[in-house]
Amino acid sequence: MLKSRFHNINLSKFENVQRVIASKIILSDMFHKPLRRVAGVDVSFKNNFGCAASVILDIQDMSIVDVSYASGKVSVPYYPGFLGFREIQLSMKSIKKLNEWFDILLCNGHGIAHPRSCGLASHIGVVLNSPTIGVALNPLKGFEYEEPSKDGESKPIFYSGRHVGYILRHHARYIFISPGNMVSLDSCLEIVRSCMDAHILPEPLYLAHALSKKYMNSLYPGLT
Repeated sequence: MLKSRFHNINLSKFENVQRVIASKIILSDMFHKPLRRVAGVDVSFKNNFGCAASVILDIQDMSIVDVSYASGKVSVPYYPGFLGFREIQLSMKSIKKLNEWFDILLCNGHGIAHPRSCGLASHIGVVLNSPTIGVALNPLKGFEYEEPSKDGESKPIFYSGRHVGYILRHHARYIFISPGNMVSLDSCLEIVRSCMDAHILPEPLYLAHALSKKYMNSLYPGLT
């Protein structure tokens, strides 16, 4: 049992939920082609408050199609491997406030590249019943991979001998990409590549991250 300032968290129950969610993941392409609108969602935190932002971009010209926000208290603390439980509520609220459609959603966390094949992107993808991709800046413990030596190069990621995603080098830094739901391994890499620009994160996710932080600072300027 993990004790925190929020409440007692039973991680074994969370693990069981993740296994159920993982059993429902679809690793084949079920998104509209040709891909046109890619969304990103991210949540920023201060103390036990969170602010989520969802952004839809038209990837043909990287123009913003729609933006939505959600905020509130957070009932689950951060614990490695269980990010979905911390971010799912505010992420879903923000996504459901969008007025426009999107083809696929990028999440700031892992997909099936996870000890129980249920990172944030898989958690959201199954609950939302939509195509999702996980994009993370840091690997979880147990990942096996070689670091690409030049920008634009990618290498496969393995977990317990299973191919679960890719590491991509961009601007001399690395991101970890894996399918969340309703996306194949090869397509998740191709889609993220198509959304890369000046930042280390793909543009829909970078904007969601930046806007969630801006929204958080406007709502709770006195919190750190």
